[in-house]
Amino acid sequence: MDATTTDVLFDGARTVRQYRDGYRYAFDALLLARFIDPLPGQTLVDFGTGSGIIPILLQYRHPTLRIWAVEIQNRLAALARDNIRENGLEHAVTVVHGDLTRPQTLGLPASLDWIIANPPFTARGSGRLNPSDEKAVARHEILMTLDQLVDSAETLLSPGGRLALIYPDSRRTELLDRLLRSGLSPCRIRPVLPAALAPPCRILVDAVCGPPRTLEEMPPLVLGKDGIE
Repeated sequence: MDATTTDVLFDGARTVRQYRDGYRYAFDALLLARFIDPLPGQTLVDFGTGSGIIPILLQYRHPTLRIWAVEIQNRLAALARDNIRENGLEHAVTVVHGDLTRPQTLGLPASLDWIIANPPFTARGSGRLNPSDEKAVARHEILMTLDQLVDSAETLLSPGGRLALIYPDSRRTELLDRLLRSGLSPCRIRPVLPAALAPPCRILVDAVCGPPRTLEEMPPLVLGKDGIE
């Protein structure tokens, strides 16, 4: 059996196991889970759930959400399923092992209120590819590009549904342009700074399925100062 470590969350109310030698979540997942503001009873899909960390965080804070957690890598999907079961969340979270670029094969609801994504950040042909296949797929656009992510989100969201994601600030213009070309209108954006006065390292973006809206630029979130709990 592959060795795992266990993170304890919310004073022991939730736990998350991760493989020692595989892809492990970082602050991006915690920031994204805190960024969204779903209404009670809404439906949500987590694109690329990894260990299931984001659904576990969201279900604790929004217990009436109905969540689907989609993961293409078999080992991670199995781990997410174990984590959901170990936290007793099978009633609220369904783990789906499948390909997000083929949304019609996933068995998801016909229309969704929210899609959230902490997707691969690095474009094909850029950066150093991690020697671990699991980490490489999670960080590079190997199995899912930005175009494919946005196309799948547009297919699954209901009118007025929302796509929230975290992305490198260096790809801000590319991301916002791509969303607008797909009928997903960015309505909120929040820069993430590694330190006060530093340039942004990430952006959190909330886009609505529908006509263009006024974009609200939220105050920067400074890691350490503003926290990530």
